[in-house]
Amino acid sequence: IDVISRDKVNRIAKISHAASVRMLIDALAEAQSVERPASPRLQDDREVLEEFSLNSGGYLVVHTGARHELNQWPVENYITLINKFSEVTGVDVVFFSDKPLKDEHVSAFHHPNRVRFLQKTSTNLFDALISNAAVMIGNDSGPKHLAAARGVEVVSLHVNRLNWNEWGQDSRGVVITKAVPCAGCGLNDTKMCAKEVLCLTSISVEDAFVAVMGRWEYVMSLHQERSTSSGKQ
Repeated sequence: IDVISRDKVNRIAKISHAASVRMLIDALAEAQSVERPASPRLQDDREVLEEFSLNSGGYLVVHTGARHELNQWPVENYITLINKFSEVTGVDVVFFSDKPLKDEHVSAFHHPNRVRFLQKTSTNLFDALISNAAVMIGNDSGPKHLAAARGVEVVSLHVNRLNWNEWGQDSRGVVITKAVPCAGCGLNDTKMCAKEVLCLTSISVEDAFVAVMGRWEYVMSLHQERSTSSGKQ
């Protein structure tokens, strides 16, 4: 860690040696910490949730997009996951996709009435729907970091080209990836992968379902504890 400072008058280093050492110590402590405080959304989102007939903390968000195609778990897998999750829980789902779904994809949903389909939205609406979810599942992309920062439990699906300790979401949820011999390739282009992105595509629906259900049950248990505590008071 190297911090360069300059005095306005003599242009010589301004920060003391003691301050530099303290900065190093603080930085090392931050690097070792796995917990990050959540930054809850401060706006009142009741009208937004009413518009979509959703209850805060009572639905699942699925985000299927990512900047690089290499990072995108097959949309068919997400649909199968949602069907399995809906059968078990009967819970509503907010489904974000980068572009409109194909007809065969839409028809593959067993309970489309439980799914809210969205593509591009305003930043405020996007934040509101993610921030009020109980659990989010998605690819290694920006929205999963937003969800974690808002205090939402996250399940993220990662290619093994980069270290998930570096790019995984802070504090909340789990990261799913597959150990493969070519891990750490650093590729961004699907066409350059000779293994058809096996580290991501070999993640099964069952792998994802188990992780999502684990996070969902954990959040519901917290809700139950809070409800019980409020009742006793």
